[in-house]
Amino acid sequence: MKKLYRVLALALLLALVAGIVPAMTEPLIEPSLIVKKLYASTGSVWLGDLMKDWKHDCISVKSNNPAVLQVNKDNPWAITPKKAGRAKLTVTYMAELGPKKMSAWYTVEKYPKPIKQLLINGKSIKLVNDDRLQYLYWPDDDDKPAEVLIHLTPAKGWKIAGIKAYTYNAYKNSGKHSKLTVRDNVKFTVKVDYEAVITYTLKKGSSKFVYTVSVLRAGE
Repeated sequence: MKKLYRVLALALLLALVAGIVPAMTEPLIEPSLIVKKLYASTGSVWLGDLMKDWKHDCISVKSNNPAVLQVNKDNPWAITPKKAGRAKLTVTYMAELGPKKMSAWYTVEKYPKPIKQLLINGKSIKLVNDDRLQYLYWPDDDDKPAEVLIHLTPAKGWKIAGIKAYTYNAYKNSGKHSKLTVRDNVKFTVKVDYEAVITYTLKKGSSKFVYTVSVLRAGE
């Protein structure tokens, strides 16, 4: 009987090792920095929004040109585009075999001011800081569907080249997105517990700017 117990215990141990070892030896995907255009005077960008496949501990963040791209002193995981120019961002992180570095060059452009006016349900929105890139709209009443009317007036020389929108349940299957038809200055509905993301593409000659309005219908 003792021999049988020992055999069963050994079999259980081998099964655990077989299940654990592959997970322990499986290498982590190395992170990388996402290079994208940044605009001055549009608030801070979270470091996580500039990263891909982040599963490591971050040690430090440095900019070689703080006058263009500044690492915030109070929060080193927030990066502020200060003025037009180029800057190299270097992130030191803890990899499996010790500290490693990754870096990328970023171009900061002057904010082009492509929007003359943004109205949501008749209210004029003041576009400052990160509201110049996207606006988060919270309807007052969370107990019923929201009727929303967005009217975006492009600045001189700019035009609306396209509008795309989708909606999703913020509490169930949030990864499942459904297409939503939205037209400028035409009312649409966002259901309770849902969020809607509306993207305007603006063009001026060869220049393109993407502006997003998110309607947060989900309650607390």
